[in-house]
Amino acid sequence: MIDLAVWLVAAATTASFHPPLGVPLSYVSRADRTIGGKTAHFESRRRITFTREGDGFIATIVFERASNDAGGDVAAMFDSAMASFADRRIALHLDAAGAVTAVEDSEGLWTALCDAIAALPGDAGQRARAARFAGALRALPPPQREKMLGSLVEPLIAGADAGLVPSGPEPVTLPARPPAPAGTALPGTQTVTRDSRGMLDIHISASGDVAAADGTTAHVVTDRNRVIDPATGLVLAARDHRTTTIGGDEMTADTNVTLTLPVS
Repeated sequence: MIDLAVWLVAAATTASFHPPLGVPLSYVSRADRTIGGKTAHFESRRRITFTREGDGFIATIVFERASNDAGGDVAAMFDSAMASFADRRIALHLDAAGAVTAVEDSEGLWTALCDAIAALPGDAGQRARAARFAGALRALPPPQREKMLGSLVEPLIAGADAGLVPSGPEPVTLPARPPAPAGTALPGTQTVTRDSRGMLDIHISASGDVAAADGTTAHVVTDRNRVIDPATGLVLAARDHRTTTIGGDEMTADTNVTLTLPVS
């Protein structure tokens, strides 16, 4: 009886992935970075269409436009990277749970990205920096390239979180990001609520001191919210605010994504 009860609970909370099929969804991603009192804004807009493929899906991505106000080399590289994806059909193969299993023509996509950055105009110093960055990208192993390309859709896939139920606050650990070394985690709390529409709202707050790769200590504070549609298994909105302080220098990063579902 205990085994049956455990199975019933697991079955009731197992996440499902049922995206709308054949309907282009609007996906907007915006990132704001503040370093040394200067803030740069980056935004990209794309359409994503899910179709069936056996037991899984294909997510087809079409970039519509991108913009930024960073200035200098960063702006040029961002614009070139986005331009390399324009007018291209980017198809990601997903399993039944929405996890990316393969990227169509990943070699061609990666080559176009690297070529676009390497061809940046400018003075000798700018061209040298662009060449070094493009070279570093070309040197990445194929699994890491596919993971980066898979990130074009992965922020929208709720995965197991679509099966959560209202709870908390309860303790969690959140993987830290650079400059913290890989494998570093921040302690925090997670609270899950459900709104009047039946959407899940997952809020995580985490903070702590982490040792950076260069030996310095960084204090990191992260505040993260995600709104999930349990019926589709999609993340409809996500906000991530992170503050990193090293010595007297403070850097903030804000990332916001929104996905617009068709009106039923």
